[in-house]
Amino acid sequence: KWVKDTKGISPSDWEVWKSVREQVRVVCKACDGKGHVKNECRCRGRGEILDKKKSELQGVPVYKKCPRCKGRGYPRLKDTEIFKALGVTEMVWRYNYKLFFDRLVEHCHIEESYAEKVLGNVTR
Repeated sequence: KWVKDTKGISPSDWEVWKSVREQVRVVCKACDGKGHVKNECRCRGRGEILDKKKSELQGVPVYKKCPRCKGRGYPRLKDTEIFKALGVTEMVWRYNYKLFFDRLVEHCHIEESYAEKVLGNVTR
């Protein structure tokens, strides 16, 4: 009886076909699976790194250009990136924050040069 009622219909007409994508877990080569790419260099923004091989041969610290940033160090942030990150308008940035930010960067450069001077005196 069932065959008479379903004449011309095959069981495959009731089946629902789903397309399934295969999921493969791979490790990202750029970030090594950590989820973010490391932007900093070995030079930590100075532009030069310690050359270990030459330092061991000569017995004194020998520095060379950083191979990753090619001696440039940290790039200076653009004003547009800063005020967008702070979430303020450009006018508020210029009148309220820009002078403070520039003086803060200048103070950081002064302290860095002082630290290099003290380190140079200690390692002599």
